[in-house]
Order: sequence, then C-alpha cells, then structure tokens
Amino acid sequence: MEQIDLEVPDPRFTVYYPTVQTPADVIQRPKLLSRLAAAPASVLISAPAGFGKTTLLSQWLDADPGTTAWVTVDQSNSGELWAAVLGAIQRCPGVQSGSLHGLGLIHDNPSNAVHQLGRLLAADGLLVRVVLDGVDRFERRERERWLPAFLNHRDLPVQLLMTARTSRSVDLGAARLTGRILELLPNDLAFSLDEAKDLAAINAPGLGAGELTGLFQQTEGWPAGLVLALQAFQNAKDPAALLADVAGNSRKIADYFERVVLAGLPPAEQEVLRTASLCRELNPGQAAAITGLPDVGLILASLADDLGFLENSGERRTVFRVRPLLKNYILGDLARRFPGELQRRHSAAAAWHLQAGQPLSGLWHALNGADCELIAAILEKSGVALINSGGQAMVRQGLTELGSVVLDSPALCLVAAFGHLEIHQPLAAARFLAAASRVWPLEPSRDVDELRTLAEAEVSWFATQRQQDPEPPVGWPESLVFSADPSIRIKATMMQVKTELARGNFAEAELRAQRALAEANDVGNVHLVGKIILRQASAASMLGDLRKASDLLAVYEDHLPERARGSSPGGVLGALIRSSAALLHGEPAAAAVAADVGRTELGHMTASSGGVGELLSLAVDLVKATAQMDLGGRQQALEGMRQVRARIDTASPFGKPLCAWMAVTEHAAAMALGHTRRAREILEWSEIHLTGTGELALIRAQGPAALNRFDVARSRLAPLHAGAVVPVLAWTWLHVSVLECTMALRAGQRSKAIAILDEALERANELNVLRPLVLAPQEIMDLLIERAGVHGLQEPLSLRLLALRSGGTKQRQSLTQREQEVLALLPSHLSQEQIAAELHLSVNTIKTHLRLVYAKLGVSSRHDAVAAAYRNGHLP
Repeated sequence: MEQIDLEVPDPRFTVYYPTVQTPADVIQRPKLLSRLAAAPASVLISAPAGFGKTTLLSQWLDADPGTTAWVTVDQSNSGELWAAVLGAIQRCPGVQSGSLHGLGLIHDNPSNAVHQLGRLLAADGLLVRVVLDGVDRFERRERERWLPAFLNHRDLPVQLLMTARTSRSVDLGAARLTGRILELLPNDLAFSLDEAKDLAAINAPGLGAGELTGLFQQTEGWPAGLVLALQAFQNAKDPAALLADVAGNSRKIADYFERVVLAGLPPAEQEVLRTASLCRELNPGQAAAITGLPDVGLILASLADDLGFLENSGERRTVFRVRPLLKNYILGDLARRFPGELQRRHSAAAAWHLQAGQPLSGLWHALNGADCELIAAILEKSGVALINSGGQAMVRQGLTELGSVVLDSPALCLVAAFGHLEIHQPLAAARFLAAASRVWPLEPSRDVDELRTLAEAEVSWFATQRQQDPEPPVGWPESLVFSADPSIRIKATMMQVKTELARGNFAEAELRAQRALAEANDVGNVHLVGKIILRQASAASMLGDLRKASDLLAVYEDHLPERARGSSPGGVLGALIRSSAALLHGEPAAAAVAADVGRTELGHMTASSGGVGELLSLAVDLVKATAQMDLGGRQQALEGMRQVRARIDTASPFGKPLCAWMAVTEHAAAMALGHTRRAREILEWSEIHLTGTGELALIRAQGPAALNRFDVARSRLAPLHAGAVVPVLAWTWLHVSVLECTMALRAGQRSKAIAILDEALERANELNVLRPLVLAPQEIMDLLIERAGVHGLQEPLSLRLLALRSGGTKQRQSLTQREQEVLALLPSHLSQEQIAAELHLSVNTIKTHLRLVYAKLGVSSRHDAVAAAYRNGHLP
C-alpha cells in the first residue's frame, strides 16, 4: 500500500478548514439548522445548483464548528476520494500531527481502511465532521468503493456531510433503511413565503407585498431563482413585465438555467423536460407518445425525485408538473429559437389528448400550436360538451382562431351559438343558427339535431322575455328531457325551470331544478351543478328566504372557483344575494357595497342579454335604494324606488317578488316620512300589480293602523291569516307581525303583543331576516328590552336586534336610576352577591337589572357592558 506524508500540502485536492464563512447577506434558516443539529451519522443534501446547499452547511458549521474537514471536489481530486478525506482530516485543528501515519492511499478493502481511520480518531477522542461538497463530482468508481464503507460503518467517529446535485449519485443503501442518514431534498431547501420576505428585505427593500407574492409563486421558493428575481426587480425598467414572466425577462436567470441547471443533463432528460414544460400536467404515457423515448416514466421520476425539476402527485405519484420558473424559461427558449418545433410538440400533445378523451386539454394544446385542423376537429366533436362543463372561454378562443371557417360547418355554428347563449347573447346566437341552417345536412345525426333544437328553444325563450310572455316558445320540444345525452336532458329541464319561474310556479320550478341537480351530480358535471344551485339560490333570495339563499350561494362557490364563474350573470347574482342578505340582516352599509359590486358586474353584460340583464339591474337598484333609505338618505332612496317601480314588469321572471319588495319598502318609507300622497300612489299601484297577495293586504292595513283604526286594519289582514291570500315574500310575515304587535301594544293588549313578538323572533331566526324588526317602532324595542333574558332560544337574536337598533339610530338607551347604580359597580371586581349586598338587594334582583342593562347596551357580557358604558357616556 502507498504511503504519503500528510504533513505536506497536496495540490491535488482543495481543503478548507475549519469552516467556510457564510455570506453576510444570506438569511438564517433555523428550522433546517435544527434538523441538521439533530442529524444522525451522515447527511446528504441533494438539489440542483442554486438551492443553497453549501450555504446551508456553512451556516450550520459557523454556529457549531467543532472539528470540521471541508473538501470541495473538482477535476483535480475527483479520482481520489480517500486521499481527499485523509488530507482534510489531518489538517483539522485538534488532530495530532502524524496521527494518521500508517494509513495508505490505496486499499483493496475500503471497509477495513475506514475501520482503521475510526480506531485512530477514537484513540484521540475525536469526532470529525467531513464535508464532501459536490460528492457527485467524484468519479463513480470512487463513490461506489468508499461511500458505502463510511455510511454503513457503525459507531464511526466521522460524520459525513455531503452535498450533491442529485440524490441518485450516492447509494444510500442500508443507511437509509436504518435511519442513519438525514436527507434534505429540493422541497426541504425551498424558501417559505416568510423566508422570501426576509430575503426581499435584503435584496429588494422596495418590493411590495403583492409583487413579492407574484415572484414567490413563479419561483416556488427556488433560492437562486428567487434571489436573482429580486435582484432583477431592483434594476428593472419595467417591473410589471418582469412580474409577468421572470424567466423570460431576466438575462441572469436565463443564463443560470442554460449554463448551470440544464448544461449537465443527458439529452434524453432534456427532451423529456421540454415536453413536460409544454403541458400543465403530464403522465408517462403522454410523454412517451410525444417524445417516442423508452423508459420515460423512469426519467420523469428522476427529474422529480432526484433533481426536483418536477413535482409529482396523483395516484401512485405519476402525474408530473414542471416548476413554473424552469417551465417559463424552457418555453421561452423554444419559442425564440425553435418556434416550429414548439408548435409541432403542441400538436402532438393535442392529438394525444384527443385520442385519450380529454378534449379540453387537447384544445389548449391545439390553440398553443395554432393547429386549426385539430381545433376544428375538437370543437366539432366536443365543443358543446366543453361549454356545458365550463370551458366556454377556451371554446370561444378556438372559434376566434378559426374565423370564417366556422360558417362552413353546421356543427361549429352550433358550438358558436351555444357559446353566445352561455353568456346571454341570444342575438349573436341566432345569427349562428341561421348560418347553420344554410349549410345543414340532409340527414343530420340525432345528437346534432337535438342540439340545434335546444339552441333554437333557448333563443326563443330570450325572445319571449323581451315580449313579456311567460309562456314557453311555440313548439317547445318537451321530448328533449328524454334525450340520450345527459347534458341535453339537464339543460332542457332547466328550460322548464325558467318557464315555471316566469309563470310564478315556484314550487314546480324547485321540483324540476332538484331533478336537474340530481342528474348533474350523477354525471359529475360540476359546472352544471353550480349553475343549477345558483338558479336555486337566486329564486330563494327573490322569495325572501335569505338563509336558504346564502347557504346555496356558499355551495355554488364551493363547486365553482371564482375563475370558472365568469363575470355575468353569475357574478351579478352572487352580488345580489350578498347585498340582499346584508340588507335584510340589518347591515345596510355592507348591502350598499355589495350592490355596487353587482352594478359593476352588470356593466360586463351585453345589451343583447335582454330581459335577464334588466331584471338583474332592477333588483340591484332596489337593494341599493333600500340600503340608502336605512342609512338615512330617505329622499334619494324614495326617488330611486320610484324609478324602479316605473321599470318593473310583473310578467317577467321574479317580477312579482320585485313588485312585492318594492311596494312594501316604499310604502313603509312614505308612511314614516308623512308622505300620504305618495303612500296612496303606491297603494293604488299595488292594487293593480299585487292583486291577491299578502303584501297588498299588509299595505291596505297600514293606513288605518296609522290612524288607530285597529279594527279596520285587522279586518284587512284577516284574509292573510285565513290563507285566502299568500305573501309573495317569506319575510312579509315579519312586517305583518310588527304591525300587529304595534297595534296590540297601543290597544293595551300586552299579552297578545308578547305572543306576536315571540312568534316574530322565531320566524326571523328561521329566515335569517332582521330588518323589519330592526326598523320596528320604539314600543316594540322597549318590549324587547323589558323581556331581556326571557326570550329563550331567541335571546341572542334579541340582543343582536337591540345592538343593530342602537348602532343604526345613534340613540343612547336611557337607564333607570337603579340600573345606573348596578352599572357603576361593574368595573369593580365585586361578584354579583357582593354587588347585591352593597346595594341591599337580592341576587335575583341584581341579575334582572344586569339583563336589562346588557339589553339596553346591546351586549352579552360584563366586560362588553363596561366598555359600551364608557363609550356611550353611561360611565364617567
């Protein structure tokens, strides 16, 4: 065996000791440092260049240097792993000069050599950390001979700390199975958003929170990518362009990927990586079909697990996605240098998806490859199905790409018609149906013929809404509900739902909607499920059942993420339901804000939306006017209501609920302001448009009740209680209860008033509607206060009402002298028993006074009562 003098520096390998100093501008990473501190015998940190492997080890060893030998592997020492380790250890402080004499550089038995090294170090009582920075750069034969000897030797006084660009370069074998090695992979080394914030404070102190989030999403915490992106942002002439595409707008990042990250990859891995970058997600079968390479699954797994360039997920982790920063660089590079190749790859991917029955992904690739032939083929076969499953935006993009070619294909004309119907543009849809008729085949297939019939029926339905005709179109094809195509059946059933709503048959409409919903769930069409639920939510909202409407809206938003809902009419309906719920829950300021959102969403709808857009506009304006009324802008609100009343059409869907809402609200406001002529005008209008409704009975009773002609008022409400007339809106009953409770109190019928109030509280809780009670006369509020603590299950609701009334009217509730005395002792730490003794009262009496004080202050605890008392001036 060869002997060397370890005292003489050997130029064949680079040795640093005792540590490598950490750069001053690098952030600390305590979680990773804690994992290293608790590491077992060995450590392997594997990640591509730029993940901070060396920096992390430097941080750890700076804090706890111990006895450390650091070897940076390069071409000069890549064939001499054992010599590099021995030379580094011998130069460590604490290792006695000549202690390793007798160990040769050449050994037939590496395990025996490592054992001898351990024996010599143990004799000196040393534990040495040996850093092999870039262990993968040692020649393969050296790694295979020496690393298992170190890794598998138990009780060795050497802790091996290795960094590598890929974990496959080290055979961890038994060390991994027995837990004697800590592995840190790319996902472990990636920065968190909080760490990115710390890094930005050093490298780009002027970066905003939104901009940092954008950079973080593109880099996914890739340390070098994030640092370079932050530095590029500091020097960017156009920060917006940089944020849109970091890899494409930063020369340093592009150089980093080209010269450092990808330079050493074998050709097959580069080919698979380019193909994977084309796709949002990729599986091995798809990659093999596009690249034609064998063993693609193994290459994908290696790119994900060993290099961290991809993320894998799904069942058996066979769905792969390229990290965004790397993906953007590769696509940009292909587009600049090989545009034809990029399109060819997209076309190949589109053909694979089409054959695999994935038309949406196929269409996406065909669009990116500008392959009009494939675009047309996909849309002719699956365009309507894509629209019905939420892919209308991409379908319209495909139709635009095809241009006038669409007019030569009846199937494409139908797709275009349904695309316009989806966004409520019936006039444009009608033009494409006319174009389809001009090229219609003599013997169309049954499914194409049914699609045409359905499209014509939907266009006709829009026309009937303009003509204010609630009846279905002439020749409405009821047979479509028995189509073999589930999406046609579902849409035909929803046509029936719209027709029943227009007729005012709300129960029948709900029954048919439930059938459509069940079928949409059965076939797994999330888009249609969401649309049906939204239709149910809007119906519940218009009919005054705000709890049901809000619950359904939440379900709708769970089914359809925001990006899939579109801006109209779903966005308008969502804003309308929120604004209505806030208003009827006694929160007019929030209602006004949500109504403004609805008005903005309405701006995205086209004039050809016809009656639908006008109906939504009326509802939004009515909510806004009512909110203005509750916020104190009464004259402006009354004028807004007058304008809504002039535009309402009772024959349109939900026209009658809008009439009922508007009439009850405007009449009550006119009565409160003493505008008797206006109140009479509304009554006469209601006699025409609300005949046979509970709302008309209520309005007719309010006039005599205001004049204390209670018998006349009760006689006009009698048909309502007898069931001869029924309210259009569920919460109209609350207005009736408020009127009857007020009359009972003013007539001295206290017991009757209490019973009516209790029933009203229960109904308000059931509907989640508070506004009629919040705006009730003061005597009802006084009754609520007097009965504080005895409302049972409705006690929280009564406290909520009092709090809303106090906040809305800006009036301070007066306290009796005894209540003020009890309140004055609340800031002390006296118990209720001690307060009772102080005031010479019983504990039960103190509890009663406390309930009244809490109710008047609109609170539910002692702490909140004290705070409210100071805030409202009850305490000095």
